[in-house]
Amino acid sequence: RFPFLFVVSLFFGYFMQLVRTQKVLRDQAEHKNRGKAELLNVLSHELKTPLTVITSFSQALKGEMLGRVNAEQSAALGKILQQSDTLLEIMNAILDTASIETSAAEVRKDEVALCELMNELKVDYQGVIDNSQRLLVWEYSASLPKVITDAAKVKIILRNLINNAVKFTEKGEVRVTARHDAEQNRVEFSIKDTGVGIDKTQSGLIFHKFWQADAAKIKDHGGMGLGLYIVKEFCELLGGTVSVKSALGQGSEFKVSLPAR
Repeated sequence: RFPFLFVVSLFFGYFMQLVRTQKVLRDQAEHKNRGKAELLNVLSHELKTPLTVITSFSQALKGEMLGRVNAEQSAALGKILQQSDTLLEIMNAILDTASIETSAAEVRKDEVALCELMNELKVDYQGVIDNSQRLLVWEYSASLPKVITDAAKVKIILRNLINNAVKFTEKGEVRVTARHDAEQNRVEFSIKDTGVGIDKTQSGLIFHKFWQADAAKIKDHGGMGLGLYIVKEFCELLGGTVSVKSALGQGSEFKVSLPAR
């Protein structure tokens, strides 16, 4: 009986040590994640503030609010604004990715008017395409219902997909649609383009972190290959899915399906 009790006590002591060790490791991980989240908040503020100033003054100069500018100066300011937008896009992608990996990405469930959300997105993209060979087409009904979801994350999902579509479509159109599937009680979004498309051999990789198409296609577009990774992760956070149908040289169509409740 004594050896049995001795073994039981040893086992119990070992088990408690494991529990204590697990708690210590969990606390350390949570502390590390909080530290990362705090660092990201600081970086976000410290980097975005000067970028906002640069963008604001560039817009003021380009709009001749501070005096006349010649054609060459206006073109240079246009490039500054374009690169500022690219930098902001990269910063947001890094912050979104880090929030996912530090478990700091929280889901807020609020009542969202889908039509208003789409209207806001449409306004954001006014003037983005200034090439007569391309069109940005919006298709959604004014009768789209109110749903319970995280509006900020839905916008991030759609912006990443729209930005990708615009980036890789030189001619034709990018068509953004939204509809409500009443039978399934889901919201369905589609972003379809007539761009370069995706090679079928790479279709299984596109949602991986840092994935990019071959260098010949992206050399003039930049980016870090985080957009589609963020789309997939945020879709899953919201209880939804994302899929793609594409062929090289024949454009792409990304479909996002999210629960309406």
